[in-house]
Amino acid sequence: MSLRLIKRALRLPPHLVLLKLLRMAKNRWHQYRREQRDQKYPTYSSYKGKLHSFVTPPRAIPQYTKDLLSHSFDLLGSGPVEVKYGLKAPGLEGHVYPSQAALPLNNRINPKNLDYAEKVWSHLDPDYTPLDWQIDFKSGYRWEEKTPSHKIAYGHLPGVDVKVPWELARMQHLPQLAWAYGETKEEKYVREFQNQILDFIATNPPRFGVNWSCTMDVGIRIANWLITYDLMQCYGASFSPEFETFFISSVYDHGKHIIHHLEWMPTFRSNHYLANIAGLLFVGAYLSGCEEWLDFAIAEFIKEVPLQFHPDGSSFEGSTSYHCLSAQIVAYASALAISVKGERCFPQEYYEQLHKMALFVQDITKPNGAIVQIGDHDSGYLFRLFPPYDQHLNRQLLIDELHFKSLYPHPFPLCKEPSHTFISGDLTLLKETFPKTQIAFPYKKERIDCRAYPDFGMYIYRSPHLFLSVRVGSIGHLGRGGHAHNDQLSVELVIDGKEIVVDPGTYLYTPLPKRRNDYRSVTAHFAPQILEKEPSGIESGVFILDRDPKGKCLHFDRHTFLGMHTGYGFPVYRLIQLGDQIVITDYSTKDPLVPLEKVLKQVQQVPFSPGYGMINYENNNHC
Repeated sequence: MSLRLIKRALRLPPHLVLLKLLRMAKNRWHQYRREQRDQKYPTYSSYKGKLHSFVTPPRAIPQYTKDLLSHSFDLLGSGPVEVKYGLKAPGLEGHVYPSQAALPLNNRINPKNLDYAEKVWSHLDPDYTPLDWQIDFKSGYRWEEKTPSHKIAYGHLPGVDVKVPWELARMQHLPQLAWAYGETKEEKYVREFQNQILDFIATNPPRFGVNWSCTMDVGIRIANWLITYDLMQCYGASFSPEFETFFISSVYDHGKHIIHHLEWMPTFRSNHYLANIAGLLFVGAYLSGCEEWLDFAIAEFIKEVPLQFHPDGSSFEGSTSYHCLSAQIVAYASALAISVKGERCFPQEYYEQLHKMALFVQDITKPNGAIVQIGDHDSGYLFRLFPPYDQHLNRQLLIDELHFKSLYPHPFPLCKEPSHTFISGDLTLLKETFPKTQIAFPYKKERIDCRAYPDFGMYIYRSPHLFLSVRVGSIGHLGRGGHAHNDQLSVELVIDGKEIVVDPGTYLYTPLPKRRNDYRSVTAHFAPQILEKEPSGIESGVFILDRDPKGKCLHFDRHTFLGMHTGYGFPVYRLIQLGDQIVITDYSTKDPLVPLEKVLKQVQQVPFSPGYGMINYENNNHC
């Protein structure tokens, strides 16, 4: 057991530690039994069934698909890379792994799955160039197709990012092929869809290789397969009988994998579990004979939404971007469930929570269409229906153009907008003897609209010429801070459309832990800073904060905000006053603060995380 896990165990009550150990032992035993079985029998299934259809034909949306046809992908800040066997990777901050030429299937696929894989492979078009699904095309490191998925290692080598093949294998680029076919009726887009699916099935036997090791990605992948298949059918596409047979069997394999590898824990679940049950819901809705998975998923969504979203509508994960990801998963899965079961499959309070989730997204959206970034952001979506860096992306188009049957009349407008009450506090807490630092920004004084999300820890001021957000509150993940940064009392500020203070992003998770911490550090945020101190330790693991800084809002009204935290071991305060100027004053009850002018310059000089600003940094965190 690693030192990190031991430290985490010491924080828990003994009975929870015992429960976790028993669950771990049980999971290990089941993994062992499955591995023994998988070495003796094929893991592919031959499911006989049919696929239903749920979308009505939307107006075709012109898309740029040249890069998709040439297998050039720009994912997680990679820049355009043509993904194929033997590619020479650009490397990640000097870490480059040697390229590998394509090997015959009999050298890559485990023996019991080889016959089926070769049968699928034989139906690829002769001129199709296969994708290397197992490679991190940034660093060049490659996992092996023969490795049982539960034995896949990651975070073990510098510069190696397992999220790169996971992201590609989500296959969120496929819906754009459907749009292109709908617009042009050119069969090459249908052939490309078929070829990529067959390519994946042949070289990724169930429970083997990197792309079955995370159930979240399995769920996202199958949802994208099914929505693309349905959209193409809406536009009149037809598929070969052999493809239909392999496709339906693989859809079943995805559902079976998800139900046996749910990322569920009795004390803690996350967006991963939402993606699990969403994928299961899509399989259960589309595939005949699998209705029990649909019913199970609906019941789980009814239970999970109140657990993973606060009463104010915000996500419990402490990240605005993960809120968008989780909300999108819930919204699309719910729409499909309504299509099949009708509106009464969810209680009224469920719809009210969805409405609040949407309002949170609306309120954290800045004038340029980007969202305030709090905590982590890994570009996560359930569906990427539009090019990822389209500056004119219009979220409303998803509602207007992609209609699930029976979704309307939409229940959300029946819900009332939650009231945002002010918080009254004692401003005399601040003493003249406290060390302080101050900065002021000119702006056009006018009536300001306010929004408070105390469960999340987000406070927003907005007018036609101003957007200001303040972050103070829960670190998320039930105090674990898995996706949190040291951003207590941090501010994002837009005046007259100009970004004055912007969060620089997230960059990476596991490949380079030091760089991960550079972007989690308080020094990357416009927050109160004490020289060479962090409000919470960030060295114990890339998905944990050592302690909760205990941040909270003490006062909030149209013209004044006061918040504090004790992460430095003593209280620090931030006072924001919106009068003739915006005046931000930080107070410390002990050690002197870094001057705010220096903090502002320091934050403005932090490079934007690659991938968030490939075309225009203002689009760095669209959801």
